[in-house]
Amino acid sequence: MSELDDINRSIEQAKKNIEKAKKLKRLQENKDFQELITKGYLYDYPAELVQSKALPQTQTSSQQKYIDYQLAGVGGFVVHMDLILTMGITAEASLKSDETEKAYLLEEEIV
Repeated sequence: MSELDDINRSIEQAKKNIEKAKKLKRLQENKDFQELITKGYLYDYPAELVQSKALPQTQTSSQQKYIDYQLAGVGGFVVHMDLILTMGITAEASLKSDETEKAYLLEEEIV
């Protein structure tokens, strides 16, 4: 496998990561996403869960664990979205570098 093949694979992966980040950004700008996910799931729902932890009817160990798992799920989703955006930002820098390196390698092969 050549260095050029490695760079081509890296370019393709970078493009995929950039596209995923763009899709997430479009979603985050969507009014329905903002209402249902950003406001509803990421803000309102965790606040309700935290409040429910203090209710007398949710004091059993299994109910407390359930609430904790739900909160962890929200956190995991936030981390997943942040990772997609971070990978997109990283991929943009990587793509520029890889394309420069690819152009250099192709120029060297011609000469």
